[in-house]
Amino acid sequence: RLEELASLVEVGAQYGTPDALLADLGLQSGPVAEVFKTMEEPEDLAVLSTVHQAKGLEWTAVFVPSMSEGAFPLLFSKSADAIEEERRVFHVAVTRAKDELYMIQPLMSGASDRTRVFRRLSRFMAELPPKLYETWEIEVE
Repeated sequence: RLEELASLVEVGAQYGTPDALLADLGLQSGPVAEVFKTMEEPEDLAVLSTVHQAKGLEWTAVFVPSMSEGAFPLLFSKSADAIEEERRVFHVAVTRAKDELYMIQPLMSGASDRTRVFRRLSRFMAELPPKLYETWEIEVE
């Protein structure tokens, strides 16, 4: 196992950043990406993907969950550079949709101690002109 970790570190050292390594391991390159890029999109297919894996790919409809502060941008993204990187990731996420884009912002979510906390809308969504999107509210009884 230690040899495997040493190999991973050796391979990872050839990349400039961890993101570059992860990008190469994701859907955007290699044989899996080629299958997704060339296949016909069946109507009943759902693809679950990270934003990084989706780079360079498109789908008819895309759902971006957790458009709340702390999730998008991530809670630990504090510096201006980190926020700008999160903004680039947001751009990738919202440009994957050919026809329909659904950005979902939960009003509440569970905290680690099983309490419920209110979630604030992601600053990236808040910066969008309101004429670009419709707001829907779904209530659960």
